[in-house]
Amino acid sequence: MRGRAGYVFNNVVFLYGTAGLAVGMSTVARAGLSDSSGHLGWAIGAGVEFGLATFGFGPNWSVKAEYLYLGLSQGAVLPASVPSNFQSNVLRFGVNYHL
Repeated sequence: MRGRAGYVFNNVVFLYGTAGLAVGMSTVARAGLSDSSGHLGWAIGAGVEFGLATFGFGPNWSVKAEYLYLGLSQGAVLPASVPSNFQSNVLRFGVNYHL
């Protein structure tokens, strides 16, 4: 769950920052034992969204590109395992239809 805040240029380009909650699942296996656990963390990033009405598409369509950094933490789950942090960089591209 993330929020976005930014600035709109000429009602066509939306530059924004985003931040919020990240949730993930992982499974750790060692010596025939396995354990699955959920992880809570955070996400932060930035993006740009372009309205497509000026390019001949309907006024409700847009395209976007977005970068996200995810940070998820995990405590020790199996005997002899150590706490770890899961970090990920995500680049997304998308097409949106606004109601």
